Amino acid sequence: MRATISFDIGLDRVSQTMVSLVVEEANVIHQALERIETTGAHTLAEDIDAALENLTAATSQLKQYRQMLTSFERAKFGTMLPQDAPATVGIDSATATPATPVPPSMGEVVRNIAELQSTLGSMNEFGSFLDKLNGSREQEGTDELQPKEG
Repeated sequence: MRATISFDIGLDRVSQTMVSLVVEEANVIHQALERIETTGAHTLAEDIDAALENLTAATSQLKQYRQMLTSFERAKFGTMLPQDAPATVGIDSATATPATPVPPSMGEVVRNIAELQSTLGSMNEFGSFLDKLNGSREQEGTDELQPKEG
């Protein structure tokens, strides 16, 4: 049975942690060797199978550790090259669904902004109407102050 373990450690502790993991695999290899060295005639086939199983698991794990160390060193000292973007794919709008669903609150925000713009437009029209009324009143007021001919 296998398990995946994920944890964060400081950069200064990566090497020592990897050493500890590699030493544990070395212990597995030593156990396989001991099993072969102490085998008897009656258990030879079982001991060989068990040793090979342990050696295969340890070898696989050591390869994984090597890949992890290589990736870490590359990331630590190397330049990360930009990755290619995926090619554009045509979308049938009738059957397409959004890649990232828009939360319902975004629809409300958009609707509220549209209502606000509409209200501001109405207020501007009303303001223009009031300005025209005030302008015509001022004109009427100035007409009353002028002397009438008669």
